[in-house]
Amino acid sequence: MEWVERIAQDARGKVQLLTTHYHRNTETHGSAEQLLSPDPRLKEIAACMRAASQHSGIPWRICEINSFSGGGRPGVSDTFVGALWTLNIMLYLAQSGCAGVNMETGVNQLGFISSYSPLQDNGHGLNTAGVPYYGMLAFAAAFAGCHQMFPLEAVSQEPFQSVYVLGAGGRPRSVVVVNTDPVKAVYISTAELAFPRASLLRLLAPGSASTKCVTFGGATVDPSGHWQPAFKERVRSERISLPAMSAAVLIRDED
Repeated sequence: MEWVERIAQDARGKVQLLTTHYHRNTETHGSAEQLLSPDPRLKEIAACMRAASQHSGIPWRICEINSFSGGGRPGVSDTFVGALWTLNIMLYLAQSGCAGVNMETGVNQLGFISSYSPLQDNGHGLNTAGVPYYGMLAFAAAFAGCHQMFPLEAVSQEPFQSVYVLGAGGRPRSVVVVNTDPVKAVYISTAELAFPRASLLRLLAPGSASTKCVTFGGATVDPSGHWQPAFKERVRSERISLPAMSAAVLIRDED
């Protein structure tokens, strides 16, 4: 961080982007528990990068990021835990002022397809959506038509619950809730959102260790790389239940 801060101070118009890398841990020391809990180190990195960016007027980006360095940890990075982590980390960084991320994908420096890769390859030219891809898909759906994220200092959040509000023109348009509690459901109150009508897209899997049967909006990504929600839940209640180990994107229906 010190190196990036000095670059920002000495840029003098010659630097267009401040970048750094981030992995939660190494492949040999990573665990599912680490992906399901906040990382104090990331909070420090984001704060330093944001301060350097604001001081210099140069955008900042994480140009290499994924769960565990060394290609990820099989049985963790390529499971539904990896999808929830991907969604959560992208939203957290966006909330922190990050201009974007480059998710590590495909063949790594060790010569094999990373377990954390959002795009998988069977070695015979067939590419498919890996489980972490669904976290990126949910992020894209939440951010469609939005360019703002609203602070939630007044919201009391549980340790395993993350809430993000996105919008445009000062008006909320979508809300994302990520529940990484392994046992408990959480309940979302929509009373203060002033959404006359809204739809809900859920990010679900049979279990946290699932490597298959992951769905977003009740649908999977097809072999051609296309996705369309099978259905959108029409929100008719001010209290929505979100099961343990799942996420949901609440989208305001346009008038």
